[in-house]
Amino acid sequence: MSQVTKSDNPLTMSSREIAELTGKKHFHVKRDIEVLLKDLEEDASKFGCIYLDSAKRTQTEYRLDRDHTDCLLTGYSAPLRMKVIRRWRELEDAAKQHAVTGGRDAAWSEQRRIGKAMFKSLHDYIGTLDGSENQRRWAHENATNRIYRALTGGVAGTAKALRKLYGMESGTPRDRMSHHALAQISLAERRIWEECQRRGLETVPQFNEVVDGICERLVVGMGHLLLEDRPADVLERLPVPAQLVRRTVVTEEYSARGRL
Repeated sequence: MSQVTKSDNPLTMSSREIAELTGKKHFHVKRDIEVLLKDLEEDASKFGCIYLDSAKRTQTEYRLDRDHTDCLLTGYSAPLRMKVIRRWRELEDAAKQHAVTGGRDAAWSEQRRIGKAMFKSLHDYIGTLDGSENQRRWAHENATNRIYRALTGGVAGTAKALRKLYGMESGTPRDRMSHHALAQISLAERRIWEECQRRGLETVPQFNEVVDGICERLVVGMGHLLLEDRPADVLERLPVPAQLVRRTVVTEEYSARGRL
């Protein structure tokens, strides 16, 4: 079991996990850490923590950041160092993903996964249409922008505009959207894809016509989409009509009634 802290505080690795990774006894690892901290003239108590063992007895461990862990590893063999280094890489990758998802729950992560798959399916389909490479590239960008514009009531009609609302310099704004917003966007993309498949379209202009029709119905049938995770002060900068909008959750039942 991982004994690593991954909260809002900096990442740390416990002496217990280091012992588990290296095959050393825990008390040996603690001794090594104590020697290290003494050599560095640092207070060991600042790194100490209390935990309960399997017998519910109080025990002590140390938690080290990446720098102190690396320093400790210099005294270990190359194979042991590599095990800990790889584990740190896993932890750092997980922390980056946690930052991207904002610590969202499993439902959000699943919806994001579904959305990525739908986005790729639409992209791959556009790639089969007759037209120049520039036309196909613009077609997908236009579809995405039309969906954003429809679901935000015209407040943000491009990914760039949404990033500005979120205070993002780069990346996709979908990583900052709520679960409901992601569901609405994925549903809109799927309806476009399904309609194109049903008609057996072959050209980019035909695809663009479907996008126009679907997005017009989005505006009429749903109104605006309120992106939940924008900073509170964003609402003060939006047009008054958009401020008054309440979130609308699009479901399969809603779609089946022919409103989308």
